[in-house]
Amino acid sequence: MSRKRNKRSKRYFLKIIILSIIFLYFISRMYPMIGSSFKRTYTAELGRIETVISTTGFIVRDEEVIEYLEGKEVEYFFDEGEKVGRGQRIADVKSNGIVKSIYSEEAGLVVFNSDGLENLFNLNSIEKIESKNLALIRNIMRNKQKKNQIQAIKIVTNHRWSIILMLEDEQVEKMAENSRVLLRRKDNEREYNALVKKIIYSNGENIVLLDLSEFMKGFYNTRAIQLDIVVNNYKGVILANRSIVEVNGQEGVFRIDYSGDTEFVPVKIKGCNSENSIVYYDFFNDSSGNGDNESSRVNTIDLFDEIWLEGSQAKVKIEKKR
Repeated sequence: MSRKRNKRSKRYFLKIIILSIIFLYFISRMYPMIGSSFKRTYTAELGRIETVISTTGFIVRDEEVIEYLEGKEVEYFFDEGEKVGRGQRIADVKSNGIVKSIYSEEAGLVVFNSDGLENLFNLNSIEKIESKNLALIRNIMRNKQKKNQIQAIKIVTNHRWSIILMLEDEQVEKMAENSRVLLRRKDNEREYNALVKKIIYSNGENIVLLDLSEFMKGFYNTRAIQLDIVVNNYKGVILANRSIVEVNGQEGVFRIDYSGDTEFVPVKIKGCNSENSIVYYDFFNDSSGNGDNESSRVNTIDLFDEIWLEGSQAKVKIEKKR
């Protein structure tokens, strides 16, 4: 009987050990998730906040059709999009048994199609754009595809081109004439510099003309283009908005210093969105308290500081200690 009791006791303790191991395993797996949900602090790191307008643009170029090719046999000496100089032989065109050589009249990019809009929309005409042309632009941008293309040879001047934007009231308020913006194609992260040349208010329409001089792949043979316009771009240390509180009229955050104590540190916001703010780090200049317009240097947070996530909770905690 004693032997049977010993065997049962061993089995019982073995089960206890196995269950304990399983329990400890699940606890170890769940702890990071539990801990993260109660996370009190985070590390101050560099970040970026953008104000972006996503829209469709209409491309306008300096371009000239030098030969229409419908119904003609053509031998090309350049690929589309290649640069040609003035007077270079672009193609031989055969029509009715007669072969004619086509030469470039200007330096630029050679293109082998025409959409019929070259004379209607150019860099000289867009500043006096008419309502009927706006309707045409709107239809082209909605289709987002090349329409009514015919074979032709044309030269596109490659050093300057423009984009027409049609924006909502709240979008155009973020832009100003003679200011610079960044833009990106929807399918590419490369950024291009553009000048806001003119903002036109016509019959309830907000029309923005952007000037560009950088080469963008494919700009020479398309009209509608999907864009992100970056109207504001802030770089610095990124902080959660809920970390920022006001103490004695000064915005700031609570950080944990090297000794483990919590202290209030002033910050100056560069820009923000609904969740985060970009602030200066190391120091910032403040002239708010000086009547003589002189600014004072204010020490602020540094990179990799440990910041309280909930600034209001840290503020309450500090006030209770006083």
